[in-house]
Amino acid sequence: MRSLSLSFFLLLSISYLPPCLSLQILASVVDSGSACEGERLHMSKRRRCPFCRRLFTPNPRLKERQKTCARQQCRQKQKCQCDEYWRLRHPEYFRGMYPHQKETYGSRAQYRKRYRKRNPEYVRRNALLLSKNAKRVGGKSNLNR
Repeated sequence: MRSLSLSFFLLLSISYLPPCLSLQILASVVDSGSACEGERLHMSKRRRCPFCRRLFTPNPRLKERQKTCARQQCRQKQKCQCDEYWRLRHPEYFRGMYPHQKETYGSRAQYRKRYRKRNPEYVRRNALLLSKNAKRVGGKSNLNR
């Protein structure tokens, strides 16, 4: 009777786990007699970051997919590597975009000129802000060119 109530209690306590994992834990508990050993089997092992060479414990949700430690520099390097690899596999993805945009918008100087012509309020507000900034800094304004 006691082993039945223990098994029932374990089923209730590990019901939040995925079925395959909960069955493995339950099987190890039944075989070994303690829940700690079964849970220890599934703990993440520490790994070495390929960029800073430090040991880190992977996030249990990511498991084998986590490649680097949590440091910002290492994550940025990993992202750059992944992006570069993706661009090597898809070389035509960005081609043809620039000529289309240049045809639509023209050069940057032409686009700004048209924008200022269409938005005189922007030009007025920008001139006011530039003159205020020049007075605050103590330099000359760019309006007198």
